[in-house]
Amino acid sequence: MNDLNSSSTSNQPSAPPSRFVTTLAWIFIALSGFATFISLVQNITIHFFIAKSYLLQMQYVSSVIELPTVFIWLMQHLELWTSSFLAICILMLISSIGILRRYNWARLMFISLLALGILLQLLMLPIHWSMLGQIAAIDHPQADLFKQIILVIKIFIILLVVGYCTLFGWIIKKLISPAIKAEFKLT
Repeated sequence: MNDLNSSSTSNQPSAPPSRFVTTLAWIFIALSGFATFISLVQNITIHFFIAKSYLLQMQYVSSVIELPTVFIWLMQHLELWTSSFLAICILMLISSIGILRRYNWARLMFISLLALGILLQLLMLPIHWSMLGQIAAIDHPQADLFKQIILVIKIFIILLVVGYCTLFGWIIKKLISPAIKAEFKLT
């Protein structure tokens, strides 16, 4: 009888719900819910209406205008990128709801998705840099002004990447802290 009581209490969180976790969950439920809806519409549009004709247009445009290689590659795999983004949005929505309900598996999934977000931000930085470098190299009547605009965009991208990585890292640090971890059910 004593074992039965101890197993049922081990599944219960040992700390009361914090405002941080509740607020975090609701913010990400709203953001990932909206992103899931937008991504679903985007996927329907790309998979059923645009993809094939768009790729043909991209091939024509790239034969007339020299587009950045990375941009062409990304556009050739547009269906994969949009489908992957939809899957990530759905997983984030599920984990956000799970965090609100204080499920430990949701906390671990949420942490993993934030870590993936940091990794993707860092991996995309050189891709952005490469594309902007190729765009800046295009012969333009006002090349100096164009290069200054590209520099401002590069600085803005760096600030965004640092901001996202810092925010996601801080949230991960909070979610792995013993006080927050104690709020979550083990099953």
